Amino acid sequence: MNIVCRYTDDEDIVCAAVLHDTIEDTPTSAEDIENCFGEKIKNIVVQESEPDKNWSWEQRKQHTINRIECCNDKGCLLIACADKLDNLNCCLHAKKEIGDDVWKHFKRGYKDQKWYHTSLLKAFKKQMPDCKIVDEYESVVNELFNKD
Repeated sequence: MNIVCRYTDDEDIVCAAVLHDTIEDTPTSAEDIENCFGEKIKNIVVQESEPDKNWSWEQRKQHTINRIECCNDKGCLLIACADKLDNLNCCLHAKKEIGDDVWKHFKRGYKDQKWYHTSLLKAFKKQMPDCKIVDEYESVVNELFNKD
């Protein structure tokens, strides 16, 4: 999460950014994170984790959008925006390499990805107006999705 380091030097936020997918992608529990890194970092990681991988893609993405729309924690918002920005930067790089075939690598294609990221952008702009990371995210969203 090098992106987070460009926008904060708060060690707890940076640590939580590094760990943000740990609960979702590994057998590590929230309790494990708390034991190693403390309650504050655990709480951020839990907030950044999808609640149930068994939900449909649409349910999980809508949950993320809703969470961003209601979030008051600037650190969590920064991590979420940096994560999405990093994902789209990878898409942008891949799109330059393989063109529109990049969308075949996702559970949902271009149209649904556009809905998700433009919805997130709207939520981030509401929650973090005049924030440079949101401007950076908007630029990549526009480059990927607003040329049609």
